[in-house]
Amino acid sequence: MGIVEELVKIWPNEVCDTFNDNGYQKMEILERTHINIWGLSPTQSAEGVSYFMLLMDGHLSYRTVTFLKTKSANVTLNNFETYHNEAE
Repeated sequence: MGIVEELVKIWPNEVCDTFNDNGYQKMEILERTHINIWGLSPTQSAEGVSYFMLLMDGHLSYRTVTFLKTKSANVTLNNFETYHNEAE
């Protein structure tokens, strides 16, 4: 099962299709969260980081970047959960 499917199971109201241009305005914090995972970087950082994950709230545009050593489901979900708690 992929990362998106795991997120949908845990937070079904926050994961949506990427290109939904129906003019819907986000009225509540965490009503829609945009996630972008970038990597594999051709060069690792000194700490062994090869990926980063950008998370953005659709209402407030609250953004955070998390650096990841792997993009496994456990690592990604833990970072998303941290973002979710911070944004609330």
